[in-house]
Amino acid sequence: MGVAMSNELLPVLSLSMTHRWRYETDEMNGVCEIARDVMVVKCVFEAVTKKFYDVLQIDAAIRRRLLEPVSVERLAEQLSEDVPGVQVTVMGRADTHGWITSTALRDGYPAI
Repeated sequence: MGVAMSNELLPVLSLSMTHRWRYETDEMNGVCEIARDVMVVKCVFEAVTKKFYDVLQIDAAIRRRLLEPVSVERLAEQLSEDVPGVQVTVMGRADTHGWITSTALRDGYPAI
């Protein structure tokens, strides 16, 4: 297992029982595409699942996305594509504004 041809990650662990799973990242730095200043982001990944992603690969996907300016909303959408089947919430704060939170809700994936 590992990284697929696209940016989409593949699960690295599969278990017999269903788990309510949550991963909350440390803060990471990027640039806000709207305000064009330094932005700090923190992400939360949640799922009810039997399959699990490597959190180090998730962190790498976030850092890869932060190489370009992004909005909180865009980053939530991008990470939802990178980590399918997982609800992604991104919180971001730029030098010019307070915290913004956005949760990407893909079709067919209700909010947890």
